[in-house]
Amino acid sequence: MCNTIDKKPVLLPRVKVNDDNLRTILLNQGQVLSIDVINWKEYPLCPEVDVHIAHDDHYLWALYRVDEYHVRGVNLDDMGPVYEDSCVEWFLQMPNQETYFNIEVNCIGTCLASCRMNRTDKAAFAQEDLKHIVRLTTFPHQPYEAISNSKPIHWECIVGIPKTILMKYIGTESAMFPEEFSANFYKCGDKTQEPHYLSSFPISTDLPNFHVPSAFYPIRLM
Repeated sequence: MCNTIDKKPVLLPRVKVNDDNLRTILLNQGQVLSIDVINWKEYPLCPEVDVHIAHDDHYLWALYRVDEYHVRGVNLDDMGPVYEDSCVEWFLQMPNQETYFNIEVNCIGTCLASCRMNRTDKAAFAQEDLKHIVRLTTFPHQPYEAISNSKPIHWECIVGIPKTILMKYIGTESAMFPEEFSANFYKCGDKTQEPHYLSSFPISTDLPNFHVPSAFYPIRLM
């Protein structure tokens, strides 16, 4: 389980959203975090990335904004290796649980989501549950790749994670969503021109590894 001792909670604002103002609300009212920690000196690339997070009655919301010189999105099928592409990720763990969640989305909206004990021991989300994860991206859901030698390419991704699905995978579907959980946010690209592995909060491992609940920070619902 995540050790949150001496870690100041990040406050997660409650917002009211609809299809017309979702991006604006998240941009203006969400809690903003940078994804800029370089944990492994072998991978020094640091694209500009931030995430605006919030929640409402039904979803955890994240608006990722990325500026990078190589954008890659070739994995089209959910549960595929989206981390090879230009990818943003939200890992989180509920209180008093050994398992944790990884929700990963590439720049064209393909999703990989699981409930895990560790990096290899996992229960993949059912296809029906994946359909309910909101993915709104700058680029359409078709193969996309671009390299810029002048100024970075900007792209955005909104991810909405249904609270009920998270509760279902830890076996407490009818329970109230907890007021506090722990999380870390990532940006990676295993097969981009220059592989990179960024996080919001530091990770203390010798090799790139996002599956480290001890590196999650407390998130408190407002």
